[in-house]
Amino acid sequence: TNVLLPLGLWWWIQTFRLHHGAWRRWDRRSFDLAGIGRYLWLGIPVGVQLALEANAFTIAMIMVGWLGIVELAAHQLVLNMASFTFMVPLGIAIGASARVGNLIGARDAQRLRVACRAGLLMGGGVMAIFAICFVTFREILPRLYLDDPEVIAIAALLLPIAGAFQIADGLQVVGGGLMRGMGRPYAGAVVNLLGFYVLGLPLAYQLAFAAELGIVGIWWGLAAALGGVALMLCLWVAATARRPLADLTVDTR
Repeated sequence: TNVLLPLGLWWWIQTFRLHHGAWRRWDRRSFDLAGIGRYLWLGIPVGVQLALEANAFTIAMIMVGWLGIVELAAHQLVLNMASFTFMVPLGIAIGASARVGNLIGARDAQRLRVACRAGLLMGGGVMAIFAICFVTFREILPRLYLDDPEVIAIAALLLPIAGAFQIADGLQVVGGGLMRGMGRPYAGAVVNLLGFYVLGLPLAYQLAFAAELGIVGIWWGLAAALGGVALMLCLWVAATARRPLADLTVDTR
């Protein structure tokens, strides 16, 4: 996949001549340090955001491992389902990012705000449907993976919690995409740091081990983290979308 995907994209761009009008031959301007710096300013915060979220889930998995092999199996099973559904709002986030960027370039403030609301509504709405499925079929979905009764029982306890943070997960990923499109790539890194490392992981540890809720406590901690991240990003998106368009312009020349 890692080989075929870039080859397929290259073929598509060449075949449909998507690069015409945007691509120039290599010259000294291609290696302009100021221009490279602007790309890094846009890209590095996104990498930090993704690393913070991925590492938070890794730490949560380590804590689950302290509880036992059965809990770890159930955790991985439910996380796999949550990761699968996450791909839908992730695609919406990528489209929303490009959409708001185009509207900023078109100087259309009204449609920009509509696009922000539509993106958040789509991200949260589609995940609400998945949340209903997780809760309704919590006894059935784990059986698609295995027939171990202990793992299935724990997974059935976790799926309603996973359903609870589905909506938050959709809102936070679309919110992050909107902030990147509006030239604020650092927003996702800031809220992930606060949501996961200040709120979610400490709460997960306390609920799991101090309150003796076990794996259920860890998942409620993750749900709280995603809820906090989603709330902060939605508020940040609303505040940023109300700013004058001149403040949202990013110089990428």
